[in-house]
Formats: sequence, structure tokens, C-alpha cells
Amino acid sequence: MEKAVQTALKPSYAQALGSQRTMRTETKDLQIQIDTETRGQLQCKQIILDSDDMTREQIRKLTPKEILPKANLGLEKLSKNMADDLQEDANEKPDDAKFMAVRILKNGGILLEMATENEAEWLKQKKISKGFERCFLGMVTIKGKTYQVVVQFLPTRLRHRLEEITAHIEEENEMSRGSIISAKWLRNPDNWGTNQTKAHAVLTMNSRHEANDLIKHEILIEGT
Repeated sequence: MEKAVQTALKPSYAQALGSQRTMRTETKDLQIQIDTETRGQLQCKQIILDSDDMTREQIRKLTPKEILPKANLGLEKLSKNMADDLQEDANEKPDDAKFMAVRILKNGGILLEMATENEAEWLKQKKISKGFERCFLGMVTIKGKTYQVVVQFLPTRLRHRLEEITAHIEEENEMSRGSIISAKWLRNPDNWGTNQTKAHAVLTMNSRHEANDLIKHEILIEGT
């Protein structure tokens, strides 16, 4: 009887093989998920600088090790030039914010990596990024990654004002200043119906956290 029970509980070759395949698939899926999350976390700490032709030529003569201290020197200059602005809560510089690594891209751009995502998000604020661009080598522009969120059923009475009220939307919803890069209608207003009272819009955000907050919760726009 004992032998019969052991035989009955012992998996067949096909079952064992299927179990191994399932385990390999689950392990592979888990690794893909981990790699994706790691890559996403890394990208959130990165800043990409674009530049004009003259600045690209200047950059090509430098190594990443030579660019790194110049980038951190730019942060120090930024702190001095914008001392008054940086005292505001929304613009306050994170403690010990600095660049940790530099990579020169094939197109001549520069990829700068900061220590934390919070530091990178601080630098991507419109006013802060413009200040940093003036403190770095040559003519550069920060190309921050953007995140788009569809906002449904806005009143069409905002037709000509939507792009002008982004600062008010940020203030009304206690968002970081400059977190909304742009606001546009999803469909051209010229194609709206004659009696249409609601329409969808797209907000382009510079922060993944701000975009996720809007999706998870809600946003108040002109009382709607």
C-alpha cells in the first residue's frame, strides 16, 4: 500500500517537464519585469542635454571624466545665480544634489545621471532647467522626458484659454510650479460639433509622479 501511494504521488516525466517549463517561463517573466523597472528607475535619474553644432564640436574634444566636474560646477553657479528663487519651497534644491555620471551620446548630446530621481525632477523644472542651461558649456538645452495624461470632459468654454491657464491649474491643484509643460485639446476645436459642451484635453507633464497622481486621483480645472 505504501509503495502504491508513493507511485501515485510521483509525477510523470511529462508533468515534471511541464513544471520545469512553467518555472523557466515564470523566472524569465520576473527577470523581464525586474529589468524594466530597473531601467525605468535609472531613466528617471537621467538628464539629456542637446546642443548646437559649435557646442557639439567642443564636447567631442572632452572625455566624460572631464565633463562631469564642469557639469557639477554648473550646478554650483546655478545655486549662486538663483539663490533667491531657490529659497521657495517648490524650487528648493535637494541636499547634496550633484551629477554622478556622464555619457556622450552618438548624436553629440550628453546624458547626465544624478544620484536620485528627486534631484533629476528638481532640475527638470522649467525655471531651474533654463537657469542650468545658462551655466553649462556653450549652448545646450535640457531634453526632459515628458508624460501625457488625457483629461476627459472639460467644458468647451475653455476653448481659447486652455493653454493660458496651466499656471492656474497647478496652483489650484497644489502641483509643482512648471510641472505642466503644455495643455492642448485632443481634437482640433474647429472639428467640434455645433452644440458640443464637453471635450477631452491632453496635459503634457514633466514628472512621472505628478502624471500618476492625476491618473490615480483627480484634477480640478476651472471648477470642473
